Amino acid sequence: MIAGLLEIAFPARCASCGRWGSLPLCDGCAARVRWISDPVCDRCGRPAAAPARRATALPDRLTAGAPGVCGSCAAHPPTFRRARAPAVYAGPARDALIRFKLAGERRAARGLAEAMLEVSGALEADAVCFVPSTRRGLRERGFNPAEALARRVARGRGLPLAPLLRKRRETADQAGLPADARRRNLLDAFDSRAAPARVLLVDDVITTGATAGACTSALLRAGARQVDVLAFARAL
Repeated sequence: MIAGLLEIAFPARCASCGRWGSLPLCDGCAARVRWISDPVCDRCGRPAAAPARRATALPDRLTAGAPGVCGSCAAHPPTFRRARAPAVYAGPARDALIRFKLAGERRAARGLAEAMLEVSGALEADAVCFVPSTRRGLRERGFNPAEALARRVARGRGLPLAPLLRKRRETADQAGLPADARRRNLLDAFDSRAAPARVLLVDDVITTGATAGACTSALLRAGARQVDVLAFARAL
């Protein structure tokens, strides 16, 4: 009932064009999103401009049945097993995340998570966890966007939500940092409670993969055998 009253008092608006009645995006703006479709890298989920390279540089247990990986993953395999996101982090998709994260439009979590669930079929898990927010981020936003998405994903997958990760120390804002600086910024920044064998790690956006990699390393140290990553958008 309260949710219904809030919808009446504060009707939804498209995060990109501002049109009333649509959240997070109206049909027109959703049509302008660069949705990610096959072929993609089997490891990082990056859209493939050309046929993916066979993953000959990776152990057999990671390549069985895999269509191939991008050159970056072949040369430097990520710590996570697979990552997927439905949208490229640009245009209306970026607008939707900014409205969700920075403008506090928490109702957008439902639509974002629904898109995430549509591409999560290749990801395996016994539990869902999320990237923890910094104390500063929680103060400024009043919520953790990754946790809000993870709750929806866990419900949609019929899996338990497990807050396995915590920040060991505060880190600088990753925005604007180059890839090497992002990795240094997150070095040993996370630790984890005892983790189940298969974990699905949820975040809002994948940029360089540094955050996903650091969180995955903490989960593997805590007993996970494999970690898959799911986000709404990824940068190219």
